[in-house]
Amino acid sequence: MVQVKEFRIVMPMSLEEYRVAQMHMVLKMQQHSTNEAEGVEILENRPFEDGVYGKGQYTSKLYRLQSKEPSWLTTLAPKDALVMQEESWNAYPRCKRLKQCPYFAKLCVTIETVHLEDNGKSENINWEFLPPLINFNY
Repeated sequence: MVQVKEFRIVMPMSLEEYRVAQMHMVLKMQQHSTNEAEGVEILENRPFEDGVYGKGQYTSKLYRLQSKEPSWLTTLAPKDALVMQEESWNAYPRCKRLKQCPYFAKLCVTIETVHLEDNGKSENINWEFLPPLINFNY
């Protein structure tokens, strides 16, 4: 089953200011969440280029954040069920992230973001990236 949700958030800063702030907060979160037992493990980080996104940075990460989960979940769930895998293609201002839990092989969340220098009123910015079998009636 495919579900598509669109959110428009108007930011009180320029596109370049947001890009710098986003990179800063991602690094800060990774540093704050990582210790000897858990955290963010970067498996691969390399440049990429393709016909849809252009040039950008590909990153593959593992998130082991068991201490952030409720205690009842960490007690009941197998340890590998609390590991998230993320692949991201950051070609700012367009980004795509796939998030999966290897324990639940059929579950995959795809997050595609487009950052624009506008007031949130641009139309059809995601149409070229949506699966072709989805029929939208607004």
